[in-house]
Amino acid sequence: MANFSKILKAAQHALKTEQGRSAGRKAVDGIAQAGDRVTGGKHRDKIEKARQAARKHLGDERR
Repeated sequence: MANFSKILKAAQHALKTEQGRSAGRKAVDGIAQAGDRVTGGKHRDKIEKARQAARKHLGDERR
């Protein structure tokens, strides 16, 4: 668990920078696209809602 806490602290620190938030937004978008592909678009609305919430949390309220 000690390694996990180090990773968590590093991620929290990275999200305080614009570069870190940008990487986070890119990751969120990629995960949303992968989820949409895997589900064949069946849950597109739920995935998009989660993507928007995550991006808002990362400081990007664009839809």
